Amino acid sequence: MVGVTRNYSGTFDGQGHALTVNWNYTGSDDIAPFGDVDNATIKNLHVKGQIEATVHSDLSGLIQNASGKISLSGCVIDMNLKGSNNVAGMIRLVNANTEVIITDCFVKGAFNSATKSIGGFVDYQQGSCTMTNCLYAGTNNATGGSNTFADNATVTNCYYLNACGRAQGTPITKEQLRNGAVAYKLQNGRSELFWGQTLGTDNEPMPTDKIEKRVYKVEFTLNDEVKASRYANKGGHVASLPTAQELLGTDYDARKTYTLTFDGDFSDATTIDANRTVAATVAVSCFNIATKDDWKEFCDLVKNGLDKLNAKMTADVDLGEEIVMVGTNVAYRYSGTFDGQGHTLSIDWHPSSDDIAPFKYVRDATIRNLHVKGKLIGYGYRLSGLINEANGTNTISNCSSDMDIAGTAGFGGMIHWLGFDSQATFNDCLVKETHNVLDFKIGGFV
Repeated sequence: MVGVTRNYSGTFDGQGHALTVNWNYTGSDDIAPFGDVDNATIKNLHVKGQIEATVHSDLSGLIQNASGKISLSGCVIDMNLKGSNNVAGMIRLVNANTEVIITDCFVKGAFNSATKSIGGFVDYQQGSCTMTNCLYAGTNNATGGSNTFADNATVTNCYYLNACGRAQGTPITKEQLRNGAVAYKLQNGRSELFWGQTLGTDNEPMPTDKIEKRVYKVEFTLNDEVKASRYANKGGHVASLPTAQELLGTDYDARKTYTLTFDGDFSDATTIDANRTVAATVAVSCFNIATKDDWKEFCDLVKNGLDKLNAKMTADVDLGEEIVMVGTNVAYRYSGTFDGQGHTLSIDWHPSSDDIAPFKYVRDATIRNLHVKGKLIGYGYRLSGLINEANGTNTISNCSSDMDIAGTAGFGGMIHWLGFDSQATFNDCLVKETHNVLDFKIGGFV
């Protein structure tokens, strides 16, 4: 150990190199690579390995006893420490009238104390500790009397994966360590390079001098509000684009299929050379229908202005006796593509009014792969097994209507009324209805 019979008071620069120890100690207490330090600076040093002294106490991954003014920066402690008492990631004891400044340091490894007295960074603190841009990701068996960073410390922009006794700083996740979020937070907007990682390869950030490991942040906004973030190395790409669920949050509806577009044609192939903000646009491209309630919601959306909303049925739907039609608002005639995907819409309607069909008003619509069956029996006019009134250019494909229809007059197997200068094209469709009408006006298809 350095500083056993005489305090170490110099500047020690590891220059990013690693000091590896493998100590199974059976002698006295107070074990650390640096024993007693006084007015010292230690920087850019990585310490890794293990120290085990199960019948002794006071183990530390870097310094045992600190006095005077101590500066630690750019150091990484990756140690397994196991002792009978008092274990610390970086400093076991900070004496009174001592000022410790720790900047851009990282402690990880496994810390175990028989008495469960552990300091993630500092175990016992009598002076002052200031910690900035630091990370603790060790595992430990500490109790509540321990501290993640240091007792009564000033902690700024510091993060922890697992609390070591009393939580200090900001909690983070393994995914944030992996995806670059923590590296970006620790870099903290500084122009010089302090923290970085190779995304997709390194599972956590490290102090570094390699510019290629710098991590940039891409923020995605929706309606000028940041909703998602991604990270990339200089000259790299984001690993993935945000999903509609990320962008919409609580407004996300699993029944809807969304189309996402990003400003400037941003994609996961766009090269990242700086932090940037990308505006996203989310549009509903399709509504999925699996239940009666879904059908009713779809009808409401069309009625309230989403007349071009595409839809897909993902299950058979039975509407029973409740008459709920698509396109009841003349101002918003249904103009989308409706794909039944081979499913069946069942009805048992007994209307007392006119103009009744599953689709009341359509314009320039496509309806395909839909089977309608059941009963449409009432006292009204203008009833149809599929569409009441169609305008514009419409296509009906691979559909069937298997209905019992009874009423006053004006029935259509698929369409009751095809508007002036309008067109309907039928492909591979089947009508097998039973009609009972007081008047003779019946169209097998139209």
